[in-house]
Amino acid sequence: MGDMVRTCRICSVKDSLPDDVLRYRDRLLSMLPEEQKTSEKELENRLGKCECCDKMVDGTCLSCGCYVVIRAAVYDKQCPLHLW
Repeated sequence: MGDMVRTCRICSVKDSLPDDVLRYRDRLLSMLPEEQKTSEKELENRLGKCECCDKMVDGTCLSCGCYVVIRAAVYDKQCPLHLW
């Protein structure tokens, strides 16, 4: 069997976003209480599902218009397509 290469889902989604969006996300998350933030494991799970969705283009959800790295990082947010 060949070597399997694992790609970080968080990094691959983030790579498609402009730096100003990532700075905005970081600033927003720094203001949220810890209990409102999604765990790293759940964030990776959510972003993995977004990556496989045909409604995500360049880190943006075409169903709701959000940047998925922001929506997925907030604990009580949900996917508009109910994927997570």
